[in-house]
Amino acid sequence: MQLQHIRKTTLGRTKRLWRFEVLVLLLVSLLVSLLVAPSISPLRGAAHAETARNNQNDTEHQQHRSIQVSGECLTKVEPDRGSIMVSSATTAEHPGKASEKTVQDHNRLKDLVKALRLKDSINETASFHIGEQCTYHKGQKQCEGFQATMTTRFETADINRLGDIIAIASKENVYSVSGLTLTVSPERMQSAREECLITAARNAREKAKKIAYGAGVSVGELILIREGQTPQMYHPMHDSFGGQMRSLAVESQAAPSIESRPLDVRVEVNARYAIE
Repeated sequence: MQLQHIRKTTLGRTKRLWRFEVLVLLLVSLLVSLLVAPSISPLRGAAHAETARNNQNDTEHQQHRSIQVSGECLTKVEPDRGSIMVSSATTAEHPGKASEKTVQDHNRLKDLVKALRLKDSINETASFHIGEQCTYHKGQKQCEGFQATMTTRFETADINRLGDIIAIASKENVYSVSGLTLTVSPERMQSAREECLITAARNAREKAKKIAYGAGVSVGELILIREGQTPQMYHPMHDSFGGQMRSLAVESQAAPSIESRPLDVRVEVNARYAIE
């Protein structure tokens, strides 16, 4: 009985000692984790920073090992629209009469132009002005009345028939014919430009190959390509016809011929290719 009592006592002490040791180990582990964790975080941050620097270096290295070129395309586009400005003017003692007469003459002119049935035509009133007509002679003001001037802009896709408008205007009570302008419509310009972009991209690729061949390397894949500057617009013809031209047209009863020249359109792309 005494031996059994001793064994039970020893076993109980052993269990209590084991529990105490486990508790001590848990406390030590917790303390170690609290002390070590702050020192690990900077190490992980440094590792991430080093990885980012390596990636940046790889990117810069890739950029350095590349060829940057420009590709061009030059094409010609025929004008498909033309316009002209026609002005009517009347002088009268009263501004109302001058205005009424000018509007009547100008409406008759527009009806005659409308009868031509021009293709895709647009009529736009450009200006209307009434002013007193006065001159100074030996320091004295002398007024002749009021002049009313009305200007209409005629635009059409029948460029070759702009001369018919000039001929009609020359036979009417017209003050001036001016602003003859030939242009390219936005639709035709867009179509020509998009077609030219293909040629410009191919030109950039061929230039990159030549540069790479001269440098003893090969052209790799396309890294970046973007469209360059927009084409410049200009008016191939811009002229005015005075009284002499008008009188000649009345005498000959012939419409002047209108000639045009192509519009130069330049398209550019900028491209970057990798080097292999």
